[in-house]
Amino acid sequence: MHESPQHASFEDDVRHLTSKYVGVWHELPDAEPEFNRRFTQWQQRENERQVSQQLQKAPRSYGVYDSLTDDDKAHISLDVMKSVAGSSLLSREIQNDRFFTESEKVTRRFLNEAKAFDPTLSEGDLHQALRNLWVFNSIQLFTGKSILLTPSSFAYSLLYPYVDNGLDAAERTAEDKIGLVRWISKWFRGNGCPPIDDLTNKIGRLLSMISEEYPRKEFPKVYHSLHAILSAQQKSILFQYDQSALDDTYLLTVTVEKGGTSVLADGYLAAGDLSASSADAIFEYGVVLQLIDDLQDLGEDNTSGHETPFQRYAERSETEKITQRLLRFSGRCATHLGKEDNSRSDSIQQMIERSCTFLILDAVAQHFVHYSEQFLHRIESAMPLRPAFLRELHKERELRQSRYSKEAALSLH
Repeated sequence: MHESPQHASFEDDVRHLTSKYVGVWHELPDAEPEFNRRFTQWQQRENERQVSQQLQKAPRSYGVYDSLTDDDKAHISLDVMKSVAGSSLLSREIQNDRFFTESEKVTRRFLNEAKAFDPTLSEGDLHQALRNLWVFNSIQLFTGKSILLTPSSFAYSLLYPYVDNGLDAAERTAEDKIGLVRWISKWFRGNGCPPIDDLTNKIGRLLSMISEEYPRKEFPKVYHSLHAILSAQQKSILFQYDQSALDDTYLLTVTVEKGGTSVLADGYLAAGDLSASSADAIFEYGVVLQLIDDLQDLGEDNTSGHETPFQRYAERSETEKITQRLLRFSGRCATHLGKEDNSRSDSIQQMIERSCTFLILDAVAQHFVHYSEQFLHRIESAMPLRPAFLRELHKERELRQSRYSKEAALSLH
């Protein structure tokens, strides 16, 4: 099937944006940025007290958790989403209470509908989906849309755990993974593709939700954007099986394209169509989120052999340089989003800047072995919570999630 001129033009736009932000990344200095806010030790301890109080509300066993109402579970999941967004300590300062109130309603609906769609979804799957749902909500805010759960936001968010698990599963060969990508690609191109297994059956049902909201002929860029993220995902898969001969620039290019197209699809699924300037800003936002995700997964990537720009810098003991550059990149992205002609631009700029900074510094706290004591000392006052507290917080959450999973498994026998 030959590509349409519109699809070829969209691919050209993606190549242009990818090249642009690879260039922007290289041009940014890797010197430590100036942080827009600092926290005293008293403020950090007060924030820690509030977080500890929130944590105490969460049930300590799966049995208690399973007996909660869906609304109570939604409250807990919203706390997770806020924590992931790095904004649970920010909403009072930047007056985004309404945004989080609407997000809470969306979270409740999403969890109820996800459970009905697939009762076997794990808490980890749902949390992964919620991460994209929050990004989708932020894009709705950016594009002037209401914060709502739409068929496309539900489907695209839930696609993440299904597709990622299908592509990351150790038991799947490279041929299996490429076959899955090709199956989805046929659907995006409008070709008939009946499901070949349970996974593609679920993915197909989700994709149908998107097609019902956005008919292909009326919203071609929605499908171009979905195909773009799939194409980037395929390049990433192929790269992981042939890393040695590829240089840093190509690795960065694959990363930029994957992250940028991922959130660009959020934009088209939220609005149906985008101006060139909005698509540019959203693409950059996706690049920042991808690089943050790679930093967060640094330890995991070390053990799995999955290579990212952060992994390569860590191997050279240059993690501080790339982290400082990422902090500058996230600040640039927030400013870019804030320049769009939108009545909520100032609020968006503050929320994105502060949440991304929190996420980066939280990841630094988790992977502190890759940083010097001097570097950690310099950034500590820019963190709303002390690094040691953040590490204990992550350990507690991991232990609790592990406990839930084990108790849930035992309850099935």
